[in-house]
Amino acid sequence: MNDAFLDFAIEALNVMHPRFAAANPVHEFYHQFRRLWDKALPVQMGLGHLVIQPEPNPPPGPAPDLLVWQLEPERRLAAVSFNTVEPLVAYVDYPVRVFIGYGIELPPTAGIARIHYDVERRTANRV
Repeated sequence: MNDAFLDFAIEALNVMHPRFAAANPVHEFYHQFRRLWDKALPVQMGLGHLVIQPEPNPPPGPAPDLLVWQLEPERRLAAVSFNTVEPLVAYVDYPVRVFIGYGIELPPTAGIARIHYDVERRTANRV
């Protein structure tokens, strides 16, 4: 698993506003992801240039909430889904599942990185 990407995702989650995170976590995460991207944080962390874009030829079924690509070399880096697992593994070898809520117990899922964003504490942590 790519620890640098997990660290970047946690950084974006940690600057989310809890009210926006509770209302629409995907949009708030994307907003904070873009703010950090504009500050070149992914490049500073060794990830290179990242962009969020859909899969050009998606497999049938549900899609992840966000698909993150590296530009050099051009490849899918990570699939991020909020509170779901099913669509992740079909898209990328590095799936990330983000849970938003209060003190949620997270069941382990083989091969999927898990992050919990605690709305009350306004913090994200690997689990």
